[in-house]
Amino acid sequence: MELGLTNTELVKAVRGDRTQQQFAELLGLARCMISDYERGAVIPSSQTWRKLGDSAGYPLNVYCWQRGGLSREVISKLMDAMRSANEAANAFSLKPNLPEAVERMRQEIPAPEPVTELPADE
Repeated sequence: MELGLTNTELVKAVRGDRTQQQFAELLGLARCMISDYERGAVIPSSQTWRKLGDSAGYPLNVYCWQRGGLSREVISKLMDAMRSANEAANAFSLKPNLPEAVERMRQEIPAPEPVTELPADE
């Protein structure tokens, strides 16, 4: 599954209507990093791609997680965990706690080797 968006287009799509500052705070990053990603000056690390995926809706979350190095199997498990959280919340008329469901799932999955932020020209 591939959307055909560049890194910069995907970051902008995930950010949506939020300001760079709001988005940076959501991800726990500096605002200047969001600007660097959107200008293509820096390519997000695998950890940042996973954070972007966690903050995005379907299907953007899948594309971000793929760029973060997660396998199809892991992404499928994450999607199942999110679906289960939604179903459980709907059964009790609650708002689902998707970040908590994703975090529980992540604890069961070994993290890929970290990749540091890279300048776009490397």
